[in-house]
Amino acid sequence: MLIYVFLCAIFRLSSYTGGIAMYDYHIHSRFSPDSTSRLSAIASYALDSGLRGICITDHLEFDECYRPDHVLDIDAYAKRIAALRREYPSGPAIGFGIEIGLKDKASFSRARAHIKGYEDSLDFVIGSVHYTSEGDAYSADFFKNRTRIESYSAYLECAVSRCLSSSDYDVLGHFDYPAKCAPYTNRAMRYSDNPWAFDRIFKHLIDNGIGLEINTSVYPTQKEMLWGKDILKRFVALGGEFVTLGSDAHIVSKVGWRSKDALLLAQAAGVPYLATFHKRRPTMHRLTGI
Repeated sequence: MLIYVFLCAIFRLSSYTGGIAMYDYHIHSRFSPDSTSRLSAIASYALDSGLRGICITDHLEFDECYRPDHVLDIDAYAKRIAALRREYPSGPAIGFGIEIGLKDKASFSRARAHIKGYEDSLDFVIGSVHYTSEGDAYSADFFKNRTRIESYSAYLECAVSRCLSSSDYDVLGHFDYPAKCAPYTNRAMRYSDNPWAFDRIFKHLIDNGIGLEINTSVYPTQKEMLWGKDILKRFVALGGEFVTLGSDAHIVSKVGWRSKDALLLAQAAGVPYLATFHKRRPTMHRLTGI
């Protein structure tokens, strides 16, 4: 019996960093056009991994990603998440979220109209910038004949207008999105890549109570050092209060990917809080001073 209690304690401790429970607030399932993961498999994996809570954030895109043949089936999506919660009454907590591609006011309004009737049950909205005026910052063509700084600066400058197109999202997703497929030996994004753009974006987020996501999908291995401490410190210096953690998992085995490392990064940068959401209202988990 004592051995059992000891092992349970070790397992519980493995889910915490500095007394903070672990969460993954950016996960995609088969309701997204770029994933085949079943929600039951995601929840089971999260439970086995010791995550306290997850939020499913399938794509709802009316920007350049728009595909008429695959618009999020919001009715089926909402019903499946409700059923999943009944299957896992003791946890992990399962959030009902979406990821909206930021482009302009018209595309954002179209996305919001698509979820009409579910506003009161929606927990969390990620606003993300994938495209620029020069195409998807995920594609090889975006980086052609450009240095790292030139590519990242171009993305950030375009992100300014797209981020400012709305204030009705809860966090800005993957601020370092182009680093995912960047062809450079050093893929790290730095605040110095475009201070003007970062400051414009951060001021908009802070003025509207929007947080910043630390997205771990840019790190393909456990060995790669996490970047972004300088970026997070600037966000905090301007008044930013909270971050969320997201794996951006499109396959089940990536759920919770390097969440502990991301949490340690946030603490090292002096971020005051990690946020989780219920019906668009944040719960703040203190990171500093613990």
